[in-house]
Amino acid sequence: ARHVVTSRRVRFVTEDVAIGEGTLRIVETVAGQEQVNFEAEGTLLAVKRDLHWRIASIRLAVLVKG
Repeated sequence: ARHVVTSRRVRFVTEDVAIGEGTLRIVETVAGQEQVNFEAEGTLLAVKRDLHWRIASIRLAVLVKG
């Protein structure tokens, strides 16, 4: 299985604080077809310290398919 992250939007609150939004999927290839085992929408807060971006917080909302 592999994880696939799709970024939708990044908003810079200040020059050293950013909020990112996107989708996380855990995907497995079964019999030549990709199958999504897990999917979630996510938001993260990143802070730039000493020239490096660091993730301060992550929130995931699991998407349930019915």
